[in-house]
Amino acid sequence: MAYGLGHSPAPRELTFTQGFVAGQLVLILLLAFLFRYFFMTNVPASLEKQRADLIARTETMQKSLDARCKAQKQGRAVPYDQSLEARILDMLQRTHYDMSAHPPESVDWLTLLAAQIIYGYRESILQAAQHIHDPNQGMPLPSLQTPEKAATKRVLERALNGAVGGHTMGLLDTITVTDINFGSQYPTFSNARFRPSDKPNGLRLEVDFDYVDTISIGLDTKLLLNFPRLRFGSLALALTLRIERFAGTAAVEVGPRGGQLGAPQELRLCLFPDFILRARVASVMGSEKGLKNVPKIEELLVSRLHIILQDKVVWPKYWSIPLRGLSQS
Repeated sequence: MAYGLGHSPAPRELTFTQGFVAGQLVLILLLAFLFRYFFMTNVPASLEKQRADLIARTETMQKSLDARCKAQKQGRAVPYDQSLEARILDMLQRTHYDMSAHPPESVDWLTLLAAQIIYGYRESILQAAQHIHDPNQGMPLPSLQTPEKAATKRVLERALNGAVGGHTMGLLDTITVTDINFGSQYPTFSNARFRPSDKPNGLRLEVDFDYVDTISIGLDTKLLLNFPRLRFGSLALALTLRIERFAGTAAVEVGPRGGQLGAPQELRLCLFPDFILRARVASVMGSEKGLKNVPKIEELLVSRLHIILQDKVVWPKYWSIPLRGLSQS
């Protein structure tokens, strides 16, 4: 009897999809191995090894940049390790500015920049006033002749009444703005020059300015008599302040706060004492037949304006704007 030979099962062939997936896995493993071999390093065994690797990478980058920028002139380092006077002299040399021989410069660009800022401020008043209700909108006041004046009136009334509210002990009634004019002209700047600052080894930018315009504000209120009962009597008070010219020399400088080395930097703005402020005041106290244009009131208010400027921004006082540094949050 003959026995037939048994057939062993045929080997299973890989499908196309399985072969494709297997090939992709092999490729990914190969790329990972190459990336690990060429770009990644083992964990440094010590801090010295980390520092050595950092220095090597930094020197490689510096040499590469030096090779590509070798056509450019290499400048000397800023002498931060020297005195402040040496650093100021170095800055003047780099900027090619000779304070003893450089003539005053025209700064028409600053005039235009200031005009843009003032124009934008006037536009912002119009936008802010859109959300303020004016209970006196129907009154034929001079401040309501144009939309600009009406808007400025509403903004100023809210600001003034908010500022004096609670500080007059009930002696002052609500303030009404009867006239407002922020002017239509713009200041002009000229004769910009750098001079040594009053601070040690500092620089100061001096610019002449002249602002001729008609800027006025009119206020109407009442002085209240609250004895023997609340609002027992009142005295009407109306004032209008008009500024016709503001001119002088403004100074700008940058330096450490208080002139102390190591202190945070600040921008300082001030006026020279020979500034010009020409203003007029009209006043009415009481009814229509009351006191009008009392000279003492005009003298008091105008002198008060000069005192405020003297105490706030006239040299040696100045308006300080802190410059934020990296160490400040």
